[in-house]
Amino acid sequence: SKMLTKISDLLINDFPSRRMIAVSGCSSSGKSTFSKLLKSHIERNYAGFECQVLPMDSYFMNREDRPRDENGKIDYESMRIIHTDLLAKRIDDLLEGHSIPERKYDYVNGIGADLEGTKLTLKNNDFLIVEGLHALNSDFLKKITKTNALKIYISPIAPLSIDCEHPVD
Repeated sequence: SKMLTKISDLLINDFPSRRMIAVSGCSSSGKSTFSKLLKSHIERNYAGFECQVLPMDSYFMNREDRPRDENGKIDYESMRIIHTDLLAKRIDDLLEGHSIPERKYDYVNGIGADLEGTKLTLKNNDFLIVEGLHALNSDFLKKITKTNALKIYISPIAPLSIDCEHPVD
């Protein structure tokens, strides 16, 4: 909670020049959970400020359109499987006060699409939290022209042990 307060204070003090928070980390590190916690903390403790969370995963390319390596395999960790140009344009549009369509990726069928009739909008006092494996990638961030992003990297600290009686340092 102290760390959330420290981050929130920094954001409020830098507002409106910094309206985007880029949250990254390895797979299953807690990016989505952290983003929801930060959103909740800001909205609960800073009157007049709200947050929208935009997952990069919603902008995955359709499975059949993804680039493949020399062995015909998809590199699921590559930024090339994300529609980064579309995502960056939509982030800039949001920051300029325009609404964008919400987007979802269907993992079962491997298809991403805009949701009919569902829009995402940032109000004047809103922050945008963009979370994903490549949210801190400089090639992605330089495509966003309308704000200076606060960059946060999530790294889980998990104890390792051989069994209950023998922890490994």
